[in-house]
Amino acid sequence: MSLQDDFHQIPLVRLIIPLIIGIIFQIQFSFNCRHCFYLIISLSILYLVLINVKKINLKYNIRWVFGIIIWIVLFLVGLEIVKLQNKKLLTANTDDTGLIIATAIKQPIEKPKSIKLIVDVNSVRNKNVWINTKGKAIVYLQKDSLSQKINIGDQIMFNTILSDIKNQGNPDEFDYRKYLAFHLISRQAYIKSDNLKLLTKDKGNTVVLYAGKLRKYLLSIYKKYDIKDKDFSVLSALTLGYKDKLDQQTKKAYSSSGAMHILAVSGLHVGIIYVILNHLLSFFNKKSILIIIKTILIIIILWSYAFLTGLSPSVMRSTIMFSFVATGGTLKRPTNIYNTIAASAFLLLIINPFFIFDVGFQLSYLAVTGIVFFYNRIYSIFEFKNWFADKIWSLTAVSIAAQLSTFPIALFYFHKFPNYFLITNMIVIPFATILIYLAILLFIFSFFNPIALIIAKVLSFSVKVLNYSVNFIERLPYSTTENIYIDDYQVITLYALIILMTLFFIYHKVRYFQFALASVIVFLSINIYQSYNQNNQKKFIVYNIRNISAYNFIKGNKNMFFANIDKNSYESKIKYQVKNNWLKLGLKNESVININNSDQDLSNDKFEYLKHNNFFYKNKFIDFMGKRFLIVNQNIYKSAEINKKIDLDYLILSNNVNLSINDIISKFNVKQIIIDSSNSVWKNEIWEKDCNLYNIKCYSVANLGAYQANLL
Repeated sequence: MSLQDDFHQIPLVRLIIPLIIGIIFQIQFSFNCRHCFYLIISLSILYLVLINVKKINLKYNIRWVFGIIIWIVLFLVGLEIVKLQNKKLLTANTDDTGLIIATAIKQPIEKPKSIKLIVDVNSVRNKNVWINTKGKAIVYLQKDSLSQKINIGDQIMFNTILSDIKNQGNPDEFDYRKYLAFHLISRQAYIKSDNLKLLTKDKGNTVVLYAGKLRKYLLSIYKKYDIKDKDFSVLSALTLGYKDKLDQQTKKAYSSSGAMHILAVSGLHVGIIYVILNHLLSFFNKKSILIIIKTILIIIILWSYAFLTGLSPSVMRSTIMFSFVATGGTLKRPTNIYNTIAASAFLLLIINPFFIFDVGFQLSYLAVTGIVFFYNRIYSIFEFKNWFADKIWSLTAVSIAAQLSTFPIALFYFHKFPNYFLITNMIVIPFATILIYLAILLFIFSFFNPIALIIAKVLSFSVKVLNYSVNFIERLPYSTTENIYIDDYQVITLYALIILMTLFFIYHKVRYFQFALASVIVFLSINIYQSYNQNNQKKFIVYNIRNISAYNFIKGNKNMFFANIDKNSYESKIKYQVKNNWLKLGLKNESVININNSDQDLSNDKFEYLKHNNFFYKNKFIDFMGKRFLIVNQNIYKSAEINKKIDLDYLILSNNVNLSINDIISKFNVKQIIIDSSNSVWKNEIWEKDCNLYNIKCYSVANLGAYQANLL
């Protein structure tokens, strides 16, 4: 069978391609197609007319027209559903302070000093007029007795400004604003206790409310039987999709060992539930009517579990897919698994086209597709007669299949690779299955204390063993290869290589191997181009990190980094904002210097390092690549006597220094003033206003995002 014949057997896969193209095109370019809806209707009518043509020869000769029409229609549908989804963003005028009524739609998350709440904004009062509106927002409630009582479904009223969510504008930092926009959240606010009032409880979608309350009750069962701390956080994430209690150390351990996927309820978990239900309800298989009842029960329970775990994209995808599988079994019709996967993706993208940029959505679909496609081919390589050896090899084949299909995009997003993923999956997949079985048993017998206590003890011990195993693997030498950077073009090239080599082994055609070699050459060429640019780069960056001064001086792959904090604080406070950019620029051997220290505090090796890289630093004066910089974070220049104005390319104002623009121009000839993010809002405003008055170039990092300059 040829590749073309295989492709014809998966029509839904072919149909989802133009839909995805349309969605991505609209998100990237915001194409204004005023008559898209009418074009969709017109082309659909044309298609119906053509397929009803009685002349068979004519239909055969123009069959390619049918395909083009369907592709255009689905492309236009992709454009339209993105436009419709954008209309769900909160657009009411909330620039002025006014009363707002909103309903909590997610379980509150307790922070150290606040309660984080995702709400649907129901109405806004503007100039004494109530305006009904729709849209989501994030609100942070001042922590007190009232805010701690608020639950999902509660309706609250508050008096504050819903401000737009903004990015810090740091190069290659995670785009939090876009991430929230894809989840239809565009506004945020902080609400003090005296501005908050609880109106009604249990307002909103009844099914969602019940699911939220049921999950809360099931979590309380874990606590009742003394499952707590890290064991509770892992078990609640693994079984019920409740990840709010996971600490950074646990996330890091599971991520570095390659076990993070079991903490996000997905196809593995839904598949286990499906197998359990299919087995428990097998006595329904005697009659056709009973099989239909069994299928309905399975679908209802699967969707109840999906609601219970928060309806994440991975859960919805898995639930839709297993619903199709269950329905296909009832109809006694063989279903092509690729069509089933494509159908679930199609439905999810119609519901929310922004899922296409959800990392979990991408990894989930790639993993399932990879397992379906590669598993049997890998598993058939070896045959073991021993039952235990066969099961080990089966798990190994699943792990390799999933990793083969996901590692390029995982490298793109997370910049690391778990080297012991095979060992990890041999442990965590059986444990995940056992824990789900035990959790279900605990819920069932929670009303009968003696049995529930025994199950809880076994469950708690199993979680401890799982956590110990994951932490042990994470601490092994070379457990993770980190600081890997590949760009989007390299991701595409890697997937092209995987697909082409797979086609070569299946169809044994030399041209696939030749194209695979070409993709390797393209990948290496991109690497060479990146290395050339990195070796020749000369950059200056002022990062936008709240209340912190952070400056980067970059020459080749050398990295001089100045901040007003020490090395230990840098690891915890600002590395998140700068790490991705450093990986992209290929920076190594960063030298972190605290600008609050005097020159004497800098070690001799750091002075030698700076000198070696043509970098002069003295009393906050910097000479780098022929450009002159001055960091002003003290008041010493206000009354200082300077006989001759000093020429500067860049002057950086920091730490709310008591210095006016008039003081600056009386002592310095400055080409560019930069106000870093350690300054207050009112200081920013005063300096910006005065710079405009004196016609001096001024850049506020807090308002405009990180400042970047190429010093070539």
